[in-house]
Amino acid sequence: MYTQHAVGDFGTLLRRHRIRVRLTQQQLADFSTLSVRAIRDLERGRAQRPRPDTVRLLADVLRLDGPHRADFELAGRGGPEPTAADRVDATRLHPPVPVTPIIGRDAEVSALTELLTVDGQRLAAVVGVTGVGKTRLLIEVARVVREEAGWQVLWLSAAETATFSAATVAALAELVGDRHALVVVDGQATAGPPGAVLELLQHCPRLRAVTTALAPGGIPAEQVFPLAPLEVPAPEAEADPAALARVGSVRLLTLQLRRYRPGFRLHADNAAVVAGLCRSLDGIPRALALVASWSLVHPPEQLLDAVTRNPFALSALPASGAGVDAGLRDSLRRSLDAVEPALQPQLTRLAGLRGSWSIPEAARLTGSHVAELAGAVHALMVQGLVRQRAERAAGYFSVLNLVRKMHAEPRWPEVARTAAVPSGRSGEVLVR
Repeated sequence: MYTQHAVGDFGTLLRRHRIRVRLTQQQLADFSTLSVRAIRDLERGRAQRPRPDTVRLLADVLRLDGPHRADFELAGRGGPEPTAADRVDATRLHPPVPVTPIIGRDAEVSALTELLTVDGQRLAAVVGVTGVGKTRLLIEVARVVREEAGWQVLWLSAAETATFSAATVAALAELVGDRHALVVVDGQATAGPPGAVLELLQHCPRLRAVTTALAPGGIPAEQVFPLAPLEVPAPEAEADPAALARVGSVRLLTLQLRRYRPGFRLHADNAAVVAGLCRSLDGIPRALALVASWSLVHPPEQLLDAVTRNPFALSALPASGAGVDAGLRDSLRRSLDAVEPALQPQLTRLAGLRGSWSIPEAARLTGSHVAELAGAVHALMVQGLVRQRAERAAGYFSVLNLVRKMHAEPRWPEVARTAAVPSGRSGEVLVR
């Protein structure tokens, strides 16, 4: 984490990080509320000393943390290379600043905050599919514990904790001491705290630690906190735009569409289109945001037609430089790769079932034992790949639409063969 390296000039760092997150100068300007000319001047070195709040805002938009953020802010000040102690101080109070409000997560924010501050859980993992909003949830929880409970917050990336030296752990332990504090380790493939965080928990009795991950790590002391996609509307909700507007995924998509079409309003004529987009994209916040960005080019009706045919067709930033379906597809593939090999055949079988299903129905149609399938459904729900259908009676589930689409592609041929539905059984459940 704290290896010595040249900081570099601010313009070079700005351009390098902008290209890394695949933003154009125009997009960076829009997200940071600066002018394109200002971004261009900063990258070309014409503006040598940007204002500190401008540097912080750009760092937030570029999603910088740890030593990268420290170097970026230092370059903006034009100062000398920081010491390890300087970098600890620069990163300890810098959770990312959100660029969008948190929507549809009041219950999750309250439950996770209570788990840490009232129940005293020392170690937790927020687990869910890529793009579901794990980082955004923890940004809000960090804000609550900092502003309302007075806790100290340390925000670290999974990559940087892997390079912690003993001296760094000791410095962080001294920094926290006996105070109430929360350390967040963001971006792990599987849950389970890094060794450095376990050491911090031993040295700091009032410290709480939360990680974000694609899959649970199986650590007994760690409380897994599954984060499901946002609620999606039932087809019958389309008849009542007022009720539809209260659904979390609809609220978020409407907000995102208005960023690109300021005059957009949810009403009876477009309710079915908005609801259809939310269902096709499973209420996954990142997917909704990516598709909404295309509303500059296509009206919502065309967006729905496109994602109905191929939900990955419009799932990358229009000017990202990547293939049009690289963004969401690659992200979702990481979530699928995190599924344990023993669960892959069950996921493939379940992905072949259309609509919603109960566990006994799915067991009958896939030739599985009910108890074995129930365990698989539980594990896949923890990872956010299977969801409970709120519009049906209790006990009905479905695989995410995006996951079913991925499994329909020739991505896992060997798994598909071993997971084939038994002869004589239908591969579809047409229960809605």
